[in-house]
Amino acid sequence: MSIQQELEAVYENGEDALRAAVQALGGAKTVAHRLWPAKPLAEGQRDLLDALNTDRLRKLEFGEILHILRWACDAGFHSAKRYVDAETGYGYTDPVKPADELAELQRQYIESVRMQLAIADRLERLTQPPLQAVK
Repeated sequence: MSIQQELEAVYENGEDALRAAVQALGGAKTVAHRLWPAKPLAEGQRDLLDALNTDRLRKLEFGEILHILRWACDAGFHSAKRYVDAETGYGYTDPVKPADELAELQRQYIESVRMQLAIADRLERLTQPPLQAVK
């Protein structure tokens, strides 16, 4: 699915959006194997297809949905996440690039070290006995 097709994608329900993400990831067999590597391939594929069918009782757990959305993001497919945003009243956000996340975490770490040093300095000053006047 191209970016333009993603922008124009309208899903009737969450299962449609997840089905599109599964297709973008290589299909039900590929995604089922990633979700449930210990399951026989045919059984996993059948379970996933059942879970994505609104007429079936089998549904995905929240964590499984998150895995699919995360993998779709990694693959550059974002319309399923946009569906979730639209349905829950959130604005669309761009995916965080790993380099940007790393830079932000480094900035936060440096700031926390500065804060710890300032706290340690203040604690030391508060716990030192007061200076005595020289006679």
